[in-house]
Amino acid sequence: MKKICILSISNIKHMSLITVYIDLLKKHDIEYDIIYKDKYGYKEELLNSNLFVFKKKQTAETKRLTKLKNNLQFKTYAKKIIRKNNYDFIIAWGDVTAFIFSNFLSKSYPNKYSLNIRDYWFQRNPLIFNIFKLGIQSSAFTTISSDAFKSFLPKFNYVFLHSYNKRILRNLPRRESKTINKPIRLTFVGNIRYLTINEQLLLVFKNDSRFELHFYGTNANKLKNFSLNNSIINAFFHDKFDVEETNSFFSKTDIVNNIFGNDNGTATYLLSIRLYHAAHFRVPLLVSAGTHMAKIVEKYNLGFVVDIIDDETKEKIFKWYLDFEFDSFSKSCDDFLAYVTIKNEIFEQKFTNIITNKK
Repeated sequence: MKKICILSISNIKHMSLITVYIDLLKKHDIEYDIIYKDKYGYKEELLNSNLFVFKKKQTAETKRLTKLKNNLQFKTYAKKIIRKNNYDFIIAWGDVTAFIFSNFLSKSYPNKYSLNIRDYWFQRNPLIFNIFKLGIQSSAFTTISSDAFKSFLPKFNYVFLHSYNKRILRNLPRRESKTINKPIRLTFVGNIRYLTINEQLLLVFKNDSRFELHFYGTNANKLKNFSLNNSIINAFFHDKFDVEETNSFFSKTDIVNNIFGNDNGTATYLLSIRLYHAAHFRVPLLVSAGTHMAKIVEKYNLGFVVDIIDDETKEKIFKWYLDFEFDSFSKSCDDFLAYVTIKNEIFEQKFTNIITNKK
């Protein structure tokens, strides 16, 4: 019987879409192990999986040299398990995992592993680019979550894996009409990595009775302190939460805040998971101009593209939301998700063929 290994430098909670792989493995009665680094120090479980956990607590404040040391220790730990268990196929999850293990996998397991690229991670650096190139070209397949990633990755026949998880969303009700709330709820859900741009947003929308700003996720308390220091009373915060709560937050919003700016690699190229949640729930998004996300939002009419965060833009957002036609928007969401589903079905067939020895 085949045995598969899922390998990740991240905790399970950050391995978004891993259930897409796991559902296919379960469907074909294939055993799988998960080897990962636990940097939070808490227990995680996935039904019917055998977990190998390398415990090494670290935070955002942990020094880079310490993080590098931890990752190299994890690499040694994982290589011993992989060699001992002689896996038929290895799924290397995420950019850092791909970077750390590319040399080992390409030499020891050529065409017996896949890489999963979900972010820009310094691949324009020639040294880092060449390490990724080595890993990608020896992989059975490599998935990307955004077409824009091709601009900084080596040429390859990439497989798309969009961040649309039907398993999580399929049983949830979708919005049937535009909500007209007073005030309009503008909501961010997830890890808040770009604090400065959200501080700008808080200041521009400060105490405007037409709007409420909601922030759910890691670093929300930092924005809460900023809000308190600036006497902002129309903003609400909830820091870290369980992934099961995500959908309830999306159901309580009128506009999804997906503004990242366009002055860094990650924000410029990615298609965030919020894009897919918003399209599923039929909630429009705000996105930053000059990003790949903006191109998708404009192509499918999924929201409003923000160039500069100022009072004039705020007035445009208010008028746009009151005027936008829900039925047309709803169809746009369906069209986008239909395209995404076709792309993901291609991935599912590719992976199924590999784990069932079909060509």
